[in-house]
Amino acid sequence: MKKSTKIMIISLVSVIFVLLLVLGITKAFMKPIEEGGNITEVSLNSCAKIKLTSTSNVNLSSSYPMSRNKGLQTTPYKFTVTSYCDSYVGFNLYVATLSTNTINAKYVRYILTETGTKNVIQEGILSSATNGVSDFNDTEKTELNTGLKGTYGSIYKIHSENIPLKGSKSFDIYLFLDGDVADNSTMGKTFKAGIAVKSYEREADPTSLADYIKSLYTGTQGENGIYYHDASLTNGAGDNSYRYAGASEAVNNYVCFGSDEVTCPNENLYRIVGVIDGKVKLIHANGATTDMLGTNEGYVNTYQAVYGSSSSYKGNGDLTKIGLYKWNSTGTNTWSTSTTNTINLNTNYLTYLDSKNTKWKTMIADTTWYVGGMTYANGAQSNAKTAYNYELGANKDATTTVNAKIGLMYVSEYYYGATPDYWMLPGYDQNGSWNSDYTVWSGNDYSKAYNNNWMSTGLVEWTLSRNSDGSSYAFFVNGVGLVVDVGVKGGDVLHPSFNLTSSIKFTSGEGTKNSPIRID
Repeated sequence: MKKSTKIMIISLVSVIFVLLLVLGITKAFMKPIEEGGNITEVSLNSCAKIKLTSTSNVNLSSSYPMSRNKGLQTTPYKFTVTSYCDSYVGFNLYVATLSTNTINAKYVRYILTETGTKNVIQEGILSSATNGVSDFNDTEKTELNTGLKGTYGSIYKIHSENIPLKGSKSFDIYLFLDGDVADNSTMGKTFKAGIAVKSYEREADPTSLADYIKSLYTGTQGENGIYYHDASLTNGAGDNSYRYAGASEAVNNYVCFGSDEVTCPNENLYRIVGVIDGKVKLIHANGATTDMLGTNEGYVNTYQAVYGSSSSYKGNGDLTKIGLYKWNSTGTNTWSTSTTNTINLNTNYLTYLDSKNTKWKTMIADTTWYVGGMTYANGAQSNAKTAYNYELGANKDATTTVNAKIGLMYVSEYYYGATPDYWMLPGYDQNGSWNSDYTVWSGNDYSKAYNNNWMSTGLVEWTLSRNSDGSSYAFFVNGVGLVVDVGVKGGDVLHPSFNLTSSIKFTSGEGTKNSPIRID
């Protein structure tokens, strides 16, 4: 498949950077479209496209020689490279200068960052970047000149990266006169340059799963079901994690784990909680079966044997096989002494994975689980941010931990599985009451998020967090989505959860139930 080069042009006239042009190198060159002085996206018949965004917000009128810190305070040019290809592609990013420039590239600093952040990907003095002239054939050079509205002088390669299959990458680029090397002699002179992206086919996709997920975040909170929990996200975790949130059918975060079958079995469907502390965290989608966890130690019975058929169940598991397990059969809420933890989850489940293929167990990272828990007020009667702070954040009990591969979901992870409008609701509203049919809770609480939280399955299911007010209760999610507590010898569903090692790669899939992500 032939890939195309995409180019957008940036110009500095009288020491003011002005956006000139977006063009594409194809067999039939297409001119850009200008509306009201703003440059719009150029439609090209290509599987890889570049889209320039927020051009009307660019304002570099103070482009005198400046410090690096001052340069990062200017408004960057924003663009996204998207692959619509049927094969894996990579791309090189170039800056091509015009031969008639009167400002030397040795005075121009570029800084390429992750979109919407100051996280630097690549930077330097432009003239010191790699010479990329030999990467362009004669036809591409001709069309490059057309885009520059002149003859190119130099072509600098400033960055190389991969594009996930059917994925995209977004960037900000800052261009300014470097005050450490430039002086007022550059005033009144001109500089014109184009940013070119050349895509190429790759034999395989080396993109890590974590990078793939982060690449789906476009910079707009909630797009592709992903929220970036940086310090600016209202009521977010503030840990720079990327977390999925939203209604179950709207969140495409399914992964096939434990099976290489063409059609992934229901018991091997997992969902991505997010990229947390740099690792991808999975949780079982439907509820663990007795085949996975065994019928010893914490096992109580099957779900159907105790509760019958569940009309509230939103998963696709077999309720005659999904098991109910005690949080701790000793009756104390100490996770380290729970044989459900040590035997059912971290022995039987790992043995089950080995029976499928030994590779699966090696994909799971050893993890430090914080199991100090929190009070009932902070866990059930507060909100997502408070629960996070007491489970994993600044107020956590850092002394009570368990090191293991397999755990369960935290209360705050369940809360953050809903869209942000629910993050300030308590898990349980003590002023609420059951409606007459005993299936709907009338309080102002997390049951309202039942249809807008992909982690709410409609089953009674354990979390990892204990109620630290006493010694015998732990938090669970009931069938209508309320977060409450119950004695640890009660029987609830387990959803095994774990972090993947950082070496895991994305190979294919769209994240839907029928086309789950495949990993290697």
